[in-house]
Amino acid sequence: MSDYTIKVLELLGIENINGGYYLKINFTFRETVKILLEIDEYTATNLINLVKFDDKNKYRLSFKSFYYDNEYLAVVSKTYKENSEILYFQCSKEYIDKLNAIKKIINLEELDKLSFISRESQPLEKKIESNYLSRINFNSGLQASAVLIGLIFVLLFIQINRFYVDKTALDNGVLAESIQTECENYENLQHEYVNYYNGYIHNIEESFYEEKLEDTKLKKKDLSSENISKSDNEIGHVELEDAVTFSLPKGKVSLTFDDGPSKYTKEIVDILKEYNVGGTFFLVGTNVEKYPEIVSYIHSNGYSIGSHSLSHYNMKNLSYEKQKSELINSIEKLKEIINDDIVLFRPPYGSYNSQLVDIATENDCKIVLWNNDPQDWKTKDADKILESIVNSNTSGAIILLHESQAVIDCLPKIIEFLQEQNLEIVNLK
Repeated sequence: MSDYTIKVLELLGIENINGGYYLKINFTFRETVKILLEIDEYTATNLINLVKFDDKNKYRLSFKSFYYDNEYLAVVSKTYKENSEILYFQCSKEYIDKLNAIKKIINLEELDKLSFISRESQPLEKKIESNYLSRINFNSGLQASAVLIGLIFVLLFIQINRFYVDKTALDNGVLAESIQTECENYENLQHEYVNYYNGYIHNIEESFYEEKLEDTKLKKKDLSSENISKSDNEIGHVELEDAVTFSLPKGKVSLTFDDGPSKYTKEIVDILKEYNVGGTFFLVGTNVEKYPEIVSYIHSNGYSIGSHSLSHYNMKNLSYEKQKSELINSIEKLKEIINDDIVLFRPPYGSYNSQLVDIATENDCKIVLWNNDPQDWKTKDADKILESIVNSNTSGAIILLHESQAVIDCLPKIIEFLQEQNLEIVNLK
């Protein structure tokens, strides 16, 4: 299942190299390598206008893209600690094609076959750092340089002539005083010309920036329209109304993950973030005690959390008091960590009775079951999990998955398949 391994593009900078634009990227695919991705000026300018590199925020390019209102839109996620924001920028079709080519590679060696990719170990000539400088019109910059050079030559010629003195001046010791005076004048003139040059460059840059910003400004339409995936804290959701829910309205689908938190949870969350889709995690109390930081990670990234009981017992076989304890205590453990209400409960094995429904209702909880089970817990095979979902009815489905490496391996393909069916992948609320 190597072709399902997640690929991550961490954006480190934007560079102008010999007049071309390059994204400096940490590319992770089994291992991490530094690459330069050549892009067009249009895409580069829009991305420059959007990101501000500093020591706090990290940026990750998404493989996701949209065609909206006659424009191509690409996605970059901005992350600071546990907070994440999805940003959109206009791009070219060429940029999208390049992302798709990277997405399709099955090993790192294939990177070298892509003409628009350079490994950083194979440096290009004259790299210019340009988070800010790449906005400058370099042709105008060269003209400014020529003006400066000419002014310097004129200045030097004046100084040489003014430094010419006769022997009498030398004998009278006038030269030392003259040189000191002239050097001071020269230094002042130097500052004047340097300030002039810097001001000229600044004006060029500001003019170029404003022109490009005006040219590439997004049309005044709401990017959170249903035609475009929503940002992390605006992921589509379905509010459950029934005491027991098995399915969703047509056109919606929910990916649910049982038995966490675990060592696999964070990577599952990261994949969902990469595709900007919903996910709901049903967590077991004993595991919550082991990985409280993972619970916080799920919640801080905008994904729904439900209880999967305290100890993963078959609830139907328990007494009333034990059922109540399993539900209430597991919810309290989650609430202590995320400081938010827990309203979803999934009984282990899908086993429940009317007594459990009453307990859940009394505690303002909804019981969530499923209508699509690819039996990932049984096969533990990514290919078979994907095949089961592809061959099933997914519109209106609540898909049951468990946290495992096999699910991580096939999750990107599952998401892509559901998106191809024009289904909205939602959080449950």
